[in-house]
Amino acid sequence: MNKLILLLNDHPLVGKSTLARCFSLYLSQHDREHHLHFLKQGAAGPQEIDPGHLSPRLLRQWLRERPVVILDVGSGLGGFFGKFFRLHQAQRLLAEANASLSVVLPVTSAEDSFDSVIQATEWFGDQAEYLVAIRTQEGSADEQHAWESSYASRVMNLFDAQEIKVPQALDPADFRRWQERMFSRLERVENRLFGQRPELKPRLNASRTKTQGRVA
Repeated sequence: MNKLILLLNDHPLVGKSTLARCFSLYLSQHDREHHLHFLKQGAAGPQEIDPGHLSPRLLRQWLRERPVVILDVGSGLGGFFGKFFRLHQAQRLLAEANASLSVVLPVTSAEDSFDSVIQATEWFGDQAEYLVAIRTQEGSADEQHAWESSYASRVMNLFDAQEIKVPQALDPADFRRWQERMFSRLERVENRLFGQRPELKPRLNASRTKTQGRVA
């Protein structure tokens, strides 16, 4: 089954774009074809999409071209995409494309970052699978406690959401170590987040070689 993965949170600086790029690197490492796009006001980059240019036709095109589509919804555009999803009956579009929806909600210890979690369930309800990405600092349980004791966390439990801990961004020189730690976390939620990996087809030449060996 194909996947549309949304990264949502209207609270700024929760790490949506970093996570989106991390997802893309993870999929590339496993040779999985995908699209990565950023919904952004005043879009200028090659992967950036202005909200005014988003359409059901464009979503359908992305899903035809690649089995996994990652869309980072810029801060302040969560409500826009929620209305777009309902207005254009995007759930029907996903069904036609044999695709399911994963909504990734990055949060921090700031309670304001939990608001979008509640809003996401109002927009997508049980039509989506949810993943909460909790940004934590080494040796500190404050972020985890703030989330676990929140109303938003209880709501996510009702929707059977999964959680992963996102380590605090390290010095750029240590990015590879941060990336490795994130990849190990993504492995635990891979099937639910990205869908099953496609089965590798045996190479024709290799198959012939084995057959010839058995005949000989």
